[in-house]
Amino acid sequence: HWPSGWVAYLVLGFSVAGILALLLIYPIRNDEKNKWINGYSRFFYFALLPLLVLLGFAISKRIRAYGITELRYFVLLLALWLLIMALYFLFSKKKKIQLIPLTLCLFAVLSSFGPWGVFDVSRYSQQHRLHGLLEKNGLLKDGKIANSPAKLSFADRKEISSTTEYIVSTHGDESLQPWFRESLDSMMRKDSLNGRYEERAR
Repeated sequence: HWPSGWVAYLVLGFSVAGILALLLIYPIRNDEKNKWINGYSRFFYFALLPLLVLLGFAISKRIRAYGITELRYFVLLLALWLLIMALYFLFSKKKKIQLIPLTLCLFAVLSSFGPWGVFDVSRYSQQHRLHGLLEKNGLLKDGKIANSPAKLSFADRKEISSTTEYIVSTHGDESLQPWFRESLDSMMRKDSLNGRYEERAR
């Protein structure tokens, strides 16, 4: 049984606190009285490896179940960055501390644009997940939304509703437009106006 939702926070909190501590004490590591710092540094990265494996299993389990969101994307990216840093400081002969902010900055820049960026990846993942749910329940006909031939289960209705709400609130209703023959913008404007008229009538 996996803990629900807080494995990533524990591992990332421990990792960030440890690396920040190493950065702060790095300038005094070569003093005669501070030889323990190098030993502590090596022990820390060894201790980090099994936690990163745990984090990888935990986030992959969530992604398989619910797809990629922006938060899960960044958790996965941080896990990959931490693994690279741990392996580098364990096995590299030239341990340059400057590599920590440089690689973190590089990962941040690369994740902000392009088809591999956080927004495109999360949108594609959630669209793919929603497409699978719609097909499973017979809600797609010739690639367009259609009436279901059977009653949907509560679990599937909940998953379709939450995924649709996430896509629209995060990426806009245009992300769902290919599945509709009518314009979603005009449909939503009508719903909004109807809501206003109802409020005024009350």
